Parts: sequence; C-alpha cells; structure tokens
Amino acid sequence: MINNTRNSFDNAIYTATTFNESYRSKCFTWKIIFTILLIVILLLGIVGNSLVIMAARNSIQLQRRITTIFIVSLAFSDLTIGISQIPLKIYFELNSNVWYKSVCYYYFMSDAIGYVANILSLFAIVIDRFILLQIPFWYNNLLSSLKAKLLVISIWIFSFGWGILCIFSWTRLTISTIFVENKSCVNDNYVFYATSFFGIYGPVLFIMTISYTSFMILIHRHIKAIKLTEIKNNVVKLNREIKATKTVAVIYLSFLISYFPSCVINGMIFVDPKYFPNLKSKKKLLIQLIFYIFIEILPVISTAANPLIYSFMDKNFRNEFNRIIYRMSLKVGVKIKQPELKLRRRGIKKNINS
Repeated sequence: MINNTRNSFDNAIYTATTFNESYRSKCFTWKIIFTILLIVILLLGIVGNSLVIMAARNSIQLQRRITTIFIVSLAFSDLTIGISQIPLKIYFELNSNVWYKSVCYYYFMSDAIGYVANILSLFAIVIDRFILLQIPFWYNNLLSSLKAKLLVISIWIFSFGWGILCIFSWTRLTISTIFVENKSCVNDNYVFYATSFFGIYGPVLFIMTISYTSFMILIHRHIKAIKLTEIKNNVVKLNREIKATKTVAVIYLSFLISYFPSCVINGMIFVDPKYFPNLKSKKKLLIQLIFYIFIEILPVISTAANPLIYSFMDKNFRNEFNRIIYRMSLKVGVKIKQPELKLRRRGIKKNINS
C-alpha cells in the first residue's frame, strides 16, 4: 500500500521516480537518524511479531480463541513488510547505487503482498468481532477454527495474486510496468494503484471504522448490562470478550493512525496531481517532512506496534511472552526474575516450570 502512495507522491513531485535521491535530504545527520530509527523499528518488529507467533503456538488458552488465527496472520504480514521493505529503505538511504530491475520487482511485489495481507487480516478480525458481539449464538456455527484457517489461506492467496498483478500493465499490451530510471525504481501502473486504493484500502478502512465505532457503543451497553446481571459465568465470558475487542480496536486505531495520512495524500494526488509540486516550490522542507514522517516512517511503525499492544492489553499474550523470554534467557545463561502466574480458580500462584 505505501509504495502506491510513495510512487504517486514522488511522481507528482519529481517526474515519476519512487526513490529519487535528489529528493532525499543532503543532511548526513538526518540520514543517520532516519536509518537508526528504521533499524530500531525493524528489530522491534522481528522480535515482537516472532513472539506473537511463538505465543500462539505454545499457549493452549490462545489456541482456543479463533481470533488468534487472524492475529497470527497479521503478525506474518507485519513480518513480511518489515523484512522485505525496511532493509531496502536502509540500504538506499546509505547508498546511491543503481537499483537493478530484479530488486524493483521484489520490492513492489512484496509491498503489495504484505500490505494487502495486513489490511485483510485486520478485516477478518472485524468479521470475527462482529459475529461474536452481534450474533454470539451463531458464532460457533459461522466461524469455526477450520473456517478461520481457510479464510486466512484465502487472504494470502489473494494477496500473492494481487502482488503479482502489480507488475503487469492494466492499460497497455506490455508485461512489465516496472523499470529503473535515474537510479530509482519506478512503477507507472497507475490503474493498479487506483484500483488498490479505491477498491481495497479505502472501502475496507471505511467499513472497519464504522464497525469498531459500533463495537465500542455495543461494549458500553454490555458493561451496563454486566452491572445488572448475577450470572457469574456469563459475566466472566463477556468481560473476556470485551477486553479482547478493546485490544483489537486499539490495534486497528494504531493501523489507522499509521496509514490514514498516506491514504489522504494518495487521494489528494488523484484529485490534483499538481498540488504537491506547487507546494514544493514554496515549502520544500514541509514536503520533506511529509515524505519522511507520513510515507516512510509511520506505516512501518505499525509493524512493531502490534506486539507492544498485545503485551500491554492482553493478559494471555503477556503471560506467554514472559514464559518465552524467561526460557530463552535460561538457554543463553542470562538470569532474570522468574515470572509467576496467578490461577484464579485455585487461588494460588504457579511458576512457569510447574
């Protein structure tokens, strides 16, 4: 998704170049700060999302939740974006070598695959929450573990197919729309970008925004109902699902903050391609800040933010993270405090080796 925005953004400003080095700041300090920030985001994303996948694999409690299947898919898409995109951003920031066409193919295809899988995994979570909160009695019939796995497989098949489509021209009889120009990777497949934006990203973002708004209203009503009920088991289960919904709502909010600015920029370019060139002639520094903050940095931050959200808001993920970190520390010979987990039913504490 973000390469769609970057390609359009740079095309509007610098004669159709996605990675035009003349656009980059000549300030060495700025380059170093940007590179260090990307390295930190990359490491946090790899470690955090790997912990999410390992936690889902090891925890029986997490495996009982169908939502976990979609969360794992989201973690894999975050890893795809981080591993395939960030190292190339860092490389180009520190080097001015010619980008070979094979690198450009890899970059644009992995970008489309990662971001489509990312937003569709979030959309699958919306479907899961909608069924659970709106029609809970049909939940087990409509969304079993097998159906959820098949849905995730379908998401990734579609994402790979969409990633392949980005290299084919949708308007002329030519196979490739990707080429190298002025040491830059260029993809002039504007119809593909427009279809991606108006056919996938825009509608899905709109539906998710409406859905999570209605979820929060419904949760507020459920909280009021909890205060009036005396059925303990129902209260515990409802509380658990409300907390899970709040967690994925925060994840979506993080996604929205990360990607909405680039969506707005993309929409502005489609409406008025000359807006940013005119603005650049008057406020070049502002254009550079927009590029680095809203197009380069914010979107990749979300790949590292989700695991942090799980660790703060989801007790099951947090407990499993503690187990994994403690066991890994034992293997490398580093002594850290052994975590203790409270068991509500027995009213006792249990260490991870029990």
